[in-house]
Amino acid sequence: MDKSLTWHFQRGERRFASYYLDKDYRPVAARIYAEGAPTSDFEVDILAEGVSIFADTVGASQSHGTTPGHENPASTYARLLPGENTETDADNFCTEDISGWLTLQVGSDGGASNVSVQLDLERVSEEDEE
Repeated sequence: MDKSLTWHFQRGERRFASYYLDKDYRPVAARIYAEGAPTSDFEVDILAEGVSIFADTVGASQSHGTTPGHENPASTYARLLPGENTETDADNFCTEDISGWLTLQVGSDGGASNVSVQLDLERVSEEDEE
């Protein structure tokens, strides 16, 4: 892992820091931690230049899967399920390398409080960039 980006926020916040990556990176893992566990799904997305870094066909894993009563089984949101405090996702990223502006988007805070979202990145070698 070459770089870690962290967003930390309280329940109800909707403004988050943006990060700029001036080189190409590959996502390694996204981690969510909530001191106060959500009572319903907590959903976040990380966008690179406005496009989700998560695969758009997710739905097979627990962190991205549907819970009973959800209408849309495919989602680019990483999820922290009700009653859970942590989630790590390391295999549902888009295959493309990312660079440029990274932003965080919260779909539903689910009542979670004191939340940290961390994105671990691996630098793409210059040979891979060309």
